[in-house]
Amino acid sequence: MKKMKYINIAKVLLLSCSLAILPACDDFLDEEPQSEVSPEKYLLNESQLEAYVNKYYADYDNWKSDSDDKGGMIPSFWGSENGSTYKDDATDNQQGTNGRYLKDTWTVAQSGGKWNFTNINALNYYLQTVVPRLENGELTGTESNLKHLVGEGYFLRALEYFFRLQRLGDFPIVKTVLPDEALTEASKRSPRNEVARFILSDLDQAISLMNNNVKKTRLSKNAALLLKSRVALFEATWEKYHAGTALVPNG
Repeated sequence: MKKMKYINIAKVLLLSCSLAILPACDDFLDEEPQSEVSPEKYLLNESQLEAYVNKYYADYDNWKSDSDDKGGMIPSFWGSENGSTYKDDATDNQQGTNGRYLKDTWTVAQSGGKWNFTNINALNYYLQTVVPRLENGELTGTESNLKHLVGEGYFLRALEYFFRLQRLGDFPIVKTVLPDEALTEASKRSPRNEVARFILSDLDQAISLMNNNVKKTRLSKNAALLLKSRVALFEATWEKYHAGTALVPNG
C-alpha cells in the first residue's frame, strides 16, 4: 500500500512539474531569434536605411555590364576577367572580347537571363517599408538624410528597370512585394513606353527627396537628374528610329 501511495505521489509531482514547464516553453518559443534582425525592428533609423541601400549600389567584385543580376547596379571599375591588369573594362578606356560575334558563342540560356527580379524585389520591399514610416514620422535620424536615403531607393529601382528596358523593352511593372498567387498576373509584360514612364516617375520621386549636400561616395540629386535625362533620351530616340514598326507600342 505504501509503495502504491508513493507511486501516486510521484505521478502527481511529475504532472505538476510538466504543467509548470509548459508556460515556460511557450515563452521560450515566442522569443525572437537573437542571431537575426527581425523585419519589424529593422529599417527604423538612418544608419539602417543607409546600410540597406548600400548593398544595391554595386557588387564591386562581380559587376559586369550585361550581368543578369548585377548589370542593373551602378557601374564599377572591373576588368580582370579578360586578363587586363587595369580595372578599365567598364569604362570607355578599354573593351573586352564580345562573344556574340564569335561562332556558336551567342546562345539562349536554359534558365535565368535578364528576366531577373532579385534586386527589384529587394528594393520594392525597402520602399514599401520605409515610405510609410517616413510619412508617419516613424524613422529616427536627420529628416533631410532620411528623405535622401528613401530617394536613393527610388533611384536604384529606376536604374534596375532602365537596365531591363534597354535589354528587353516590354517588361512587368512590379512596385511591391507580392504573394505567390499574385505573381502570375503581375508577370505580364507592360509596353516599353509605360515602363519608361514608370522609370521617369521613380526618378521624379528620387529628385524630390534627394539633395546634393552628400558625401562624394553617395548618389546625389544631380545624379538622379542626369539619369532622368538619359532615360528620356534613350526612349525618345528608340521611338523616333523605330516608328512604324512592331518595336514601338502601337507602331
